[in-house]
Amino acid sequence: MKDELPEAVIRRAQEGDERAFEQILDRYESLLCAVVVRHFARPQDQEDALAEVYLALVESLPSYAFQARFSTWLYGLAHRTCLRLRREARRSGPAPEAQISDPLWEREPECGEAWSPEAWWEAERRREKLQQALKRLNGDYREVIRWRLEEGLSVEETARKMGKSYTAVTTLLYRALKALRAYLQEEPTRGGD
Repeated sequence: MKDELPEAVIRRAQEGDERAFEQILDRYESLLCAVVVRHFARPQDQEDALAEVYLALVESLPSYAFQARFSTWLYGLAHRTCLRLRREARRSGPAPEAQISDPLWEREPECGEAWSPEAWWEAERRREKLQQALKRLNGDYREVIRWRLEEGLSVEETARKMGKSYTAVTTLLYRALKALRAYLQEEPTRGGD
């Protein structure tokens, strides 16, 4: 393992500094990939799991308290995320493309499944909120989400489509999902309702 990043870099990343976060990804990407590869055999599953690990890092980084080496904490985070994903995959059973679910892309009720008008309206409200949030994203963010999540392309295929590197696409996807989640968590303004 390379030397640990200075504490100041990690603290800047905790405060939202994107360059500091990129330094974390550059330094520890091989560690994260190694953890993911131990848990998932298929390249598509590995890519999906790595994206989930990045999201877990974004969500958990502010809680890192410097009580353990950062690489140790990060390894544990990646390992726990992969275990969670494997449990979820076992519960849902095999799927044709075995995609890892993301709460942003909730499933529609299945044909014949009983659901109330309230559930239907709630699903419509979530769908509309998602569409509005997607419209707010910049062009590259919308494009990476379109290729990766809507079209189901791998990171490598998305990189070719967008004319970008693998690392650039994973970073774009991380930023796009972070922005999308922030938009989805915003409370609607009363004047616009």
